Amino acid sequence: MALTPNKRNRIEALVLDVMAKLDKTGENATQYKKQMAAMNDAQFEAWMKRLDTHEDEHFYLAVLPYKNEPTL
Repeated sequence: MALTPNKRNRIEALVLDVMAKLDKTGENATQYKKQMAAMNDAQFEAWMKRLDTHEDEHFYLAVLPYKNEPTL
């Protein structure tokens, strides 16, 4: 299925929402926002496919002790 602008926007919003909930400083969400904004649609779609099909490709949450540690 082709990547539509609406679908890309929804994916980006979901990624940023999850990162914002996990990291209250917003640093991770800011980093992912910059990363995704730098990609054209073909690059973004290729990245999503790698995340789906390669077990060594993941989203990462950068955590600094006493600064943005996640809490339950």
